[in-house]
Amino acid sequence: MIDGITRLFDGFDLGVSHIKANFGLMSNNLLFHLALHTLVLGVYSYNDDDYLTLTDIAFFMQYVAAAAIINYGLMPYLFYRRRYLAFGISLLALLALVIACEELCLERLYYPKSRANSYPGTWHTLTEILPVIGALVGGHFTFKAFDQQKEIARVRELARESELSYLRAQVNPHFLFNHLHNLYAYAVAGSPRTPELIMGLSENLRYVLYESGYTYVLLSQEEEHLRRYVELMELQIENRGTVTLTITKTDVPWNIAPLILQTFVENAFKHTTASQEDNIRIDISLEVDTNGELRFRCWNTFSTTSNTQLMGSGIGLPNVEKRLQLLYPDQYQLQIHTEENHYEVLLHLQLHQAIPV
Repeated sequence: MIDGITRLFDGFDLGVSHIKANFGLMSNNLLFHLALHTLVLGVYSYNDDDYLTLTDIAFFMQYVAAAAIINYGLMPYLFYRRRYLAFGISLLALLALVIACEELCLERLYYPKSRANSYPGTWHTLTEILPVIGALVGGHFTFKAFDQQKEIARVRELARESELSYLRAQVNPHFLFNHLHNLYAYAVAGSPRTPELIMGLSENLRYVLYESGYTYVLLSQEEEHLRRYVELMELQIENRGTVTLTITKTDVPWNIAPLILQTFVENAFKHTTASQEDNIRIDISLEVDTNGELRFRCWNTFSTTSNTQLMGSGIGLPNVEKRLQLLYPDQYQLQIHTEENHYEVLLHLQLHQAIPV
């Protein structure tokens, strides 16, 4: 019952939020059209004697009605559906109706002794009514175009967030799979380092689960996670080679997307340990200058006789490159070099300074 009441209140809150959003859109629409009609009426009614009369309002209202028919009738039901012939005929018929209404009704009512006794011609009449109707239709079209652009931007942002969430979700099982494989190997061999490996895996999983959900984290957090990760992965190498990690600290709090750098380090260990029994070497360096440009280098040896076919495998690199494109458009340079017996990743990334809270 409590769950039902909770869902009821959640639904109520959602409904209220939806109503508020729609009310906001309607208010903006109403204010814009009110300002547009006021401006066009002011320009239309301006003359040397006065600014606005009831006669001006009467004539103007028929132009408003014609513009409304075009905006909400002819455009959506004919023009947008590519029924151009029907749209053209309907538009001409509407303009003819406006002219007939003006000449046969309004002028006879308001100017029975002057304008009602003569007809200046269709072209002359069109030059008077078309600018007014065109301004009302054009203003409506402009507002709608801006509104559609905002909606397109919102949809793109939602799509971007969904894609990022999907990419982050890929990181977790990929990360967990590799480490569980290592843990299994140590457990089967009865290694005394198994508890150390389990503890390191626990710390790394805690970071992955709780921090990777954010779009950005502090660089210091990512550096600490990278340090723990390298220490954990070093257990695979033991006495078969050397691993160096150099992190140049900075006092400025910078933000970075979580787990961006880990993929390159993970690939270095995977490719090296899969192809070499000894003489393994992995060099990792990370530094940030005063302008927030991160320079990351990951260099590792490998054996071409057994590892060449593995260099492009896995979901890690395509995943991280896609995240870089989404999160740092035109703000990164990624270079990957494969030589005869070594593999090198160079990443230059422009970071954003963290906002104090």
